[in-house]
Amino acid sequence: MSQVLLISGIGMGLVFIAILLLWLLMELMVRFTTDKPEVAVSNEPAENEDTEQSQPDKKKVAVAAVAAAVRLRKRQAAIIAVAVALAQKNTSQSQQLNEKSSSNWQSVMRSLQRRERMRLFNRRPRGKV
Repeated sequence: MSQVLLISGIGMGLVFIAILLLWLLMELMVRFTTDKPEVAVSNEPAENEDTEQSQPDKKKVAVAAVAAAVRLRKRQAAIIAVAVALAQKNTSQSQQLNEKSSSNWQSVMRSLQRRERMRLFNRRPRGKV
């Protein structure tokens, strides 16, 4: 019994080590393959008066730009959602029309299948006459 537990423990340990190894490999691949943003370094000296007054304005402009982008994204997402819903509605209506109409050939084949199925269930047992 102790051999079984030892083998099970070793197996579970190997599984967890393999999972951790795969996680580490994925993390390394993400770190090495992602593009890092370049930071622009300016060598020009900045004027204290202009920067103090322009910082709040720049922040306000940045906040306004982000808010406008979020509103635009939400609007685009809503437009896309409506388009998808309308497309699904149109396809579901056409599918219902296609399902309702069947050809004569389909009707004949379905009736033959039903007849075969009923013959299997309604047959007489072998021993009785």
